[in-house]
Amino acid sequence: MDAEAPTDTVNQTISEATFLLTELRYTLGQIHVQIGDLDAETRRSAMCGDRSVESILQDMMTSEDRYQEQYAKLLSVDASKLHASSQIVPLPLNEDVSELAQEQDDFEHNRAQTIALLESAGDNWPDELLALVRQHVAEDRRHTTDLAECRMRYFESDTRPDLDEPLTAQDGIAREPDPSGESDRPVPISE
Repeated sequence: MDAEAPTDTVNQTISEATFLLTELRYTLGQIHVQIGDLDAETRRSAMCGDRSVESILQDMMTSEDRYQEQYAKLLSVDASKLHASSQIVPLPLNEDVSELAQEQDDFEHNRAQTIALLESAGDNWPDELLALVRQHVAEDRRHTTDLAECRMRYFESDTRPDLDEPLTAQDGIAREPDPSGESDRPVPISE
């Protein structure tokens, strides 16, 4: 598959297979952005009703394994001959990025393996494969929506008491109390 996108998109369209592969890749980016900065405790806490980020990722991993098996069967590929998912790099990351949580890392590598499997089929997929990948993408959207809602609930909750504390002189700004009690006025500290 050509890595460069055509510059003249007015007269060109992409295949549905290419679009669906893009959607599967997009999920990787969404997960990376939505949960990449959540610590282990937050990932385990049930902040989405009775579900946690970790449980949603586990559901996604189970789903990914199931779809990968079905894709291999439809494409007549011996799944045991696939590269180990740990050998496939899902996203090019900056060296400064800290280690990912294990479940996120496992999912991202497994997804990269799924994408590599589908790419090996070329651009003309049979209808049954197209239908299955459409279903996979729809399921991804539900899962990533759940992750986004978890993240939103986390940041709406009172989990960051440090945000209620006034900045100190060490931060370079002091707070001058407002006599009306409505708000404190920032006062730059002069040296």
